[in-house]
Amino acid sequence: MTILFMIPFPIGSLSMHLRTKVCIAPYIHALIQTIGIIMAIMAVALGINLTSDLEFWNPLRTHVIVGLVATGIILFIQPALGIVQHHYFGRARAGYVNSRIFGVMHRWLGRVAVVLGMANSGLGFQLVGGEENVPKRSLVWNFVLMGVFILLWFSAVLIDFLGRRRERPVQTEREIAEALSTTAGESGGIRNTTFQIPNNRLPR
Repeated sequence: MTILFMIPFPIGSLSMHLRTKVCIAPYIHALIQTIGIIMAIMAVALGINLTSDLEFWNPLRTHVIVGLVATGIILFIQPALGIVQHHYFGRARAGYVNSRIFGVMHRWLGRVAVVLGMANSGLGFQLVGGEENVPKRSLVWNFVLMGVFILLWFSAVLIDFLGRRRERPVQTEREIAEALSTTAGESGGIRNTTFQIPNNRLPR
């Protein structure tokens, strides 16, 4: 389960930021996340079975609660928000505020779920007894890799966010320039048609 929250789900979220001429990012995103969801279902079933056999299962344990919350968001809420967001995405240019609302919810709930899933791996080691039952080297490698993946993930998100913010003023300036040129052309046409007086009506 730790691998899922460190590799497939973050990569799936970053796939939406691919800049290609053909709009294939949503399909790549959906494919990666679907594979991750299938693997998450298998991991949850395996975890419940394993903890039951080892008599670690207790729905009130912190690891179980955090794991169920993170997995529940990934399995149920995120797919629903993703479908709704995709439905409204085509209408975003028409000024539908709903598209932005669902998009923001989808992005931030996914990020919260991934962070919870990563943090829950430490709670899982604590549940099984920490260094008593798990080699210290495994614990160290787990948290080192987690830190590296978190740093790479947030760096990629930040770079993409800053890049898009730089593009917005340019696009806004272009839109304003086009609007002004269109307005100037229309007003010029009005002046030409308004002040042209036929020759037969000129005073003699």
